[in-house]
Amino acid sequence: MDTPALLRRLRGRIIRYYERWRWGGLRILFKRLTILGIAGIVFVLGANYLLVYTLNQQVNRRRDPQDESYWSAYTAIVQFARHPDSASEQKAKAALDEASRKGVSKTREKILQNYLEDLQHCYQGQRDSCKQANTDMNGAMRVPATRQ
Repeated sequence: MDTPALLRRLRGRIIRYYERWRWGGLRILFKRLTILGIAGIVFVLGANYLLVYTLNQQVNRRRDPQDESYWSAYTAIVQFARHPDSASEQKAKAALDEASRKGVSKTREKILQNYLEDLQHCYQGQRDSCKQANTDMNGAMRVPATRQ
């Protein structure tokens, strides 16, 4: 046997094995990093969804009854504006009292109260209050949902 030829053949096998191991090892490392990255992204997005979703649900549960009572009072006042009689005025006052009892924010309550008072003054003959009632109506429609 030729020793140098045997050494060359052995060296060639060692180099080929090393190259295969090196590239195979890099592939495995790349696969592991990819899997770890995807798992990290899924974890972060899942945790973010759970936190944001639960906080959003808590805010909605608190805000929904306030919005409902606010808009029912607003609708009653608008009915009084369309048909100014004593029955609709009493309904508007009752709806406003109920909204304040149910915890509508002070800002919203004050806007509705001003709107109702301006409508009452307008129907009593004060023309300036009619313009102010229109402004108050626009404000009541755009009022932000604020806390107490």
